[in-house]
Amino acid sequence: MGQVDKENFMLVDTRPTNVHRKSFIPGSVSLPWAQWEMKQGMLPRDLSTRLIFYCGGHG
Repeated sequence: MGQVDKENFMLVDTRPTNVHRKSFIPGSVSLPWAQWEMKQGMLPRDLSTRLIFYCGGHG
């Protein structure tokens, strides 16, 4: 496997905003799944940026 560019990524928290406010991974961006259509413009335009999503799982 090749070298990974550790600087060129965005960590996206897809949990609800109120959950993100209580606890989150530092540096993550809150982009709740329920608001995806409205907030997807927050994603980087650079297509080489790795997107890493996390959520709270099925509840």
